[in-house]
Amino acid sequence: MRGISESSWADRTIDEAGELHYHEWLLNLAFAHSPAWWLLCPYDTASLEPAVLEAAERCHPLVLNEGSHGPSSAFVDEPYTFAELSSPCDPYQELSFHTGELAAVRARVTACATEHGLEGARLRELLIAATEVASNSIKYGGGRGTLHVWAEESRLVCEFHDSGHVEDPMVGRVRPTLDQTGGRGLWLVQQLCDLVQIRSTAETGTTVRLHFGLS
Repeated sequence: MRGISESSWADRTIDEAGELHYHEWLLNLAFAHSPAWWLLCPYDTASLEPAVLEAAERCHPLVLNEGSHGPSSAFVDEPYTFAELSSPCDPYQELSFHTGELAAVRARVTACATEHGLEGARLRELLIAATEVASNSIKYGGGRGTLHVWAEESRLVCEFHDSGHVEDPMVGRVRPTLDQTGGRGLWLVQQLCDLVQIRSTAETGTTVRLHFGLS
C-alpha cells in the first residue's frame, strides 16, 4: 500500500501549518502496528521557509532527499510538543457556563457569528460543534467551562476551556463504529469545522478551538 499526503500549501495560516505537522506526526502513531506501507508527505523545499521544513523533519522518522531516504535526526517521538496557542483577539466575547446552560452557550455563539456574517447551514454546523464541545466540558471538565468567541483573519474562533484532561492523542480522529456507544462528539466536530485545535494537560486542563471561515 502506498499513499501521498496533502502537501503544505503556501498561503496556510500559522494555525493550519501547526495542525498539519501534528496530523503527520499522528500518522506514525496511527499506523505503528499496521502492515508495512509507504506514505509520502511532499514538501516544496524551494518555496517553503526553513522553519516549516525543520518542523516537518521533527514529525517524520524517514526523510527522502535527492532520490535516497534515511532516518531523520530531528524526528521527535512522544510526547508531541505543540506551539503555544495565541491569546484571543480583542474584542472577544466571554461566557462561563455550567450544567444546564447549553442554551446560553448557543445564544452567545449565535450572536457573535451573525454579527460577523456567518449564517445558514454553516451557522447550524457551528452550533452543533459548539454544543458538542461545551457538553464535553460539562461532562468531563468538572461540570463547567469557559467560552471565548472572536473573529480574526476572515474566520470565527470559538474557544472552550475546562479543567478536564484528554489523554488519548487520537481523540476525535477515529471514525466511530455503528454499534459504538458515545465517543462521537469530537469526531463530528472534526468533520464540521475548518480547523480544530485541542490542547490538554493534567496541569492546565483542556482547551479546544473551533475555526470557521467567514468568507
